[in-house]
Amino acid sequence: MAIVKMKKLRLLAVRSQRDALLSDLVLLGCVEVSEPDAEAVAAPQAFAARDIGALAKCRQNLTLLTSGLAVMDRYAPSKSGFLSLRPEVSREDVLSDEGLERSLALARELEAREARLRKLQAEESQQTTAVQALLPWQALSLPLEMQKTQTCDVLLGTTPAAVDVIALQDELAAEVPEAELLLVNTDKELRYLEAVCLRSVEEDVMKILRSHGFALVTMPAESGTVQQAIAAARERVTAVQTEQKAVIAEITELAQQRLQLKTSIDGMSARLGRADAVEKLENTESAFYMEGWIPADEEERLAAALAAYDCAWEAEEPDPEKPEEVPVKLKNNALTEPLDVLTGMYGYPSYKGVDPNPLMLPFFPLFFGLMFADAAYGLMLIAAGLVIKKSKPKGGFKCFAGLMIEGGFWATLFGILFGGFFGDAIEQIIGMFNPELSARWADWLGSWTIDSMTNAIYILVIALILGVIQLLTGVIVNGYMLARDGDKAGAFWAVAPIFVCLIGICLGALGVTWIVAIISVLMIIWAEGRESKSIGGKIGSGLYGLYNFASGWFGDILSYSRLMALMLAGSVIASVFNQLGAMFGPVAFIFVFLIGHALNIALNLIGCFVHALRLQYLEYFGKFYREGGRQFNPLSIKTKYVDIKEE
Repeated sequence: MAIVKMKKLRLLAVRSQRDALLSDLVLLGCVEVSEPDAEAVAAPQAFAARDIGALAKCRQNLTLLTSGLAVMDRYAPSKSGFLSLRPEVSREDVLSDEGLERSLALARELEAREARLRKLQAEESQQTTAVQALLPWQALSLPLEMQKTQTCDVLLGTTPAAVDVIALQDELAAEVPEAELLLVNTDKELRYLEAVCLRSVEEDVMKILRSHGFALVTMPAESGTVQQAIAAARERVTAVQTEQKAVIAEITELAQQRLQLKTSIDGMSARLGRADAVEKLENTESAFYMEGWIPADEEERLAAALAAYDCAWEAEEPDPEKPEEVPVKLKNNALTEPLDVLTGMYGYPSYKGVDPNPLMLPFFPLFFGLMFADAAYGLMLIAAGLVIKKSKPKGGFKCFAGLMIEGGFWATLFGILFGGFFGDAIEQIIGMFNPELSARWADWLGSWTIDSMTNAIYILVIALILGVIQLLTGVIVNGYMLARDGDKAGAFWAVAPIFVCLIGICLGALGVTWIVAIISVLMIIWAEGRESKSIGGKIGSGLYGLYNFASGWFGDILSYSRLMALMLAGSVIASVFNQLGAMFGPVAFIFVFLIGHALNIALNLIGCFVHALRLQYLEYFGKFYREGGRQFNPLSIKTKYVDIKEE
């Protein structure tokens, strides 16, 4: 239950060796750099200004590399599968400065080509728009550069389709005989008109035309006819599209270096950590001072790494009065590691708390499996978890795969115990062909399994007993922490009244005696009120504490009834889908079976996970958990796209 013991690290070293030393700490992967204590830096004026700017430069480079990879993914996406193995590379390749420079140059080339593509796409859009605008004027034979002469103007424009062009021509001929109106084209919305007039009567012509909704159209400054302009624009579109394909081909060629780019992106995580550490260091012209944290069991490895440098260092116990300063590292094994994601979702425990992962291990997968309670579902979860594990996932994805395996194991066991294999699918399938054989199957299965529907009350009792066991475990852990911290009296009064009360209730329910239960009530009153100074305060606080104790424990224990409720719900839904499919024959059964059980598995996964988690967070953790810690975050190489080869 113990959290990994940490030590406070202080180090003074030669400044010329700073970068090499920090690089070795990254490879070591067990040192977290922190801001120096103000008290430790006795004469801050003796230190030079901190080195800043490296972190911003690293972030800028990471942004550039990420943008380059995004260009590759947009124009030359990779075909790797969802669970495909990540490539393995050496640490030297991940941290290579030469590789980083090549990747940065590659990213700049990719960005330049994408900028060229954006420009070409804008030009293509512009030319396509021009073609669409010119298409209605194809019948116009007048060259575009001859829209004006010394004495005449050519006015091109549109009116709504509802305008009577013949009437408009007659009106214009009557009012301005020096003008002529021609219909060039028409569609459902507009009429495209050409008006030719003397320049001296242009205003009169426009006055008449505007009264009918005429809107001038500006033609492009091109030479030749409209048809020639359309042909030229289409040629430009074709040329632009050809160039776009060429640029995309260049990006596709550069995409062959995708692994190099991904390797450098992963290497930037180490560089970012190192640059962040540099900004936390205090420097003089010839030396630098660093503070941080290291697991106590890693001290020998650190000493071996630092032996190559001109430095002085020490590692001491953290201040017991300031546990909030100490980062928390949980010591996991193969069974408890999947539960780390649940602890992270809730919040890491205080350094003076306990590791909750091994305390959840006997309960969370068990509760999940009891609610899931189907052998077929459980085997599917185990298979899915193993497939995911095969792809060597990292972080939370790896933890969830482990939870699927552990929860699936218990779901399979409880499924066997309660005779659930896709609900009662086997019985229903046999019944479609041989009802008599189906009845014999049901009798045989019932002879060695427990029918959850007819034994629901027993399952409820089992669920409540499991709840009491978990809650008492939390009480014991709380007592252990109090005793460990020196409050032995507090540990006794936190644990003893609860166990005496439980024993007293059992003895009373069995008809032996209620005296023990009464004694436990008095103990609870005293335990809750013993901190008060006055007699009245002790009694008042004790009675109020007794009320909270009774109502709180009753509510907490009752919460575990959800184990029975969700198990029955999943079993009933599976049975309903099986019976519904069997009513319409084998073909319909297959369809209903697949859809129904897929839905039931999805609902059960969500419901069982959430409710099992709720029992840990609210009921269980409420008995002992001390939160407020922060996760230990050492300098290390954290990869996303590649795996480091084990040497």
